[in-house]
Amino acid sequence: MEQNGNTKRRWLVWVLALVCCVVLVLGLGLMCCQETVVEDLPMDVYETDGKHPVIEDVVVQFHWTNEGKEEDSYKKEKSLRRFERFRQRAENGDPEAMCELAYCYEDGYGVEQNFAEAAKWFRQSAEHGNSYAMFYWGYYCETGQGGEQNLPEAVKWYDQAAKLGDKDAMFSLIECYAGGKGVEQNLAKADKLLWKCYDPPENFTQTVNWYTFRVMDFIQGFVRERFFKPIRQYRRAAKRGDAKAQFALGRYYDLHEAALQHPLYAFKWYCRSAVQGYAPAMLALGEWYETHHVGLVNMYKWYRRAAEQGYAPAMVRLGELYIRRHELPEASEWFQKAVAQGYTPAMVELGEFYDDGYGNVFRVNFDEAFKWYHKAAELGNVEAMCHLGDCYENTKGVKRDLAEAFQWYRKAAELGNCDAQFKLGKFYTNGEGVEKNLEEAFKWYHKAAEQGHMTAQVLLGDCYQNGTGVEKNPAEAAKWYKKAGISDALIGLPSNR
Repeated sequence: MEQNGNTKRRWLVWVLALVCCVVLVLGLGLMCCQETVVEDLPMDVYETDGKHPVIEDVVVQFHWTNEGKEEDSYKKEKSLRRFERFRQRAENGDPEAMCELAYCYEDGYGVEQNFAEAAKWFRQSAEHGNSYAMFYWGYYCETGQGGEQNLPEAVKWYDQAAKLGDKDAMFSLIECYAGGKGVEQNLAKADKLLWKCYDPPENFTQTVNWYTFRVMDFIQGFVRERFFKPIRQYRRAAKRGDAKAQFALGRYYDLHEAALQHPLYAFKWYCRSAVQGYAPAMLALGEWYETHHVGLVNMYKWYRRAAEQGYAPAMVRLGELYIRRHELPEASEWFQKAVAQGYTPAMVELGEFYDDGYGNVFRVNFDEAFKWYHKAAELGNVEAMCHLGDCYENTKGVKRDLAEAFQWYRKAAELGNCDAQFKLGKFYTNGEGVEKNLEEAFKWYHKAAEQGHMTAQVLLGDCYQNGTGVEKNPAEAAKWYKKAGISDALIGLPSNR
């Protein structure tokens, strides 16, 4: 008996020692990496270009290509057949067919779009035990789509679907508890539900790993939130319910690397901020859903809510969603609203759509692309300046003018655009639009290469290897070739190690 007691004590000592070592290592690691992280995190990371004047004389109009119309004709016939098949099975009491039929009514697939009919079939399918339909019927109750809004009913169906393992429903239920929608606000319960979003362990090994991760995560989170200065800076305000501080914490957990990154913590703080109506957090929460491929219905919901608050970046994301769904009138509407606010990233994106086309949705139109690039460039958008240089260089919507292309590339390059810096190097190398100057070419290649532009890194290596615009330096050439992914064996240069 005494020997067993000694063995237990030894094990307890070892466990406590291990825990202390883990806390010490994590604490030191976090405090050491503190110097490499910017402490002043901007609350709104999405620049809205609010300084620009409102633009009223713009018309955003997308056009189908002929290929898109032909493909739509084929899809229409196929969708009609599928709709009829689902309708017959649904009327015979098949819950899965009821859910599929609701999808058809929701998307206008094989039938005219009808949200009231979609709601009816989602509800019938949910009442027959289909977990997907439970979630969607809850969503319809929450948003009032296809009928009247009923938040308590939404919570009820989210809860039932979550108990059946539907992750989309789990996240929606978390939102309800965090925001007190249809149920009394309960942040502790929201946090508890959040952990259930991890896949449950299926065997003994997974169970051990899962609980080990939970313990380590708790220790790491405890150390991180109390000893890491940038997070501590916002933690107190976030706990008091400050929406901007909650959003800032979410950005830390979402965007930083290594010990600071934690997707569930990011979701937690985005959610708490978004349910208070903070538009940047709404957009960030929608992006979180999109990035992690869960809750895509909720992604759309948050994009739309942020857009309806007049938040231009969300309008652009919502417009992109409509384009992917080939719903061009809706996409045009939201891009129109964004550019009317003078939001230049929306103008650039419009230019890129017209410049490159988008699958079989609408045709390439260089005249339209040039128009939008020019509007954005005149309002100071650096990316648009680079695109405008490309238009003048390659006769896209405007007569070829290398001198004008050089001027726009230079404006963008001086503002830090690496593509423009690379182009400037090429112009100086070839004497296009400007007098040939190899020293200037080397300078701009170097600037672009330092920002990770791979082709510029190769050309910078060539400069060092051949002594173009700089003294020959095989070691430096080898260094830049390696950064571009070219080995010593391929280039025949001496090793820099």
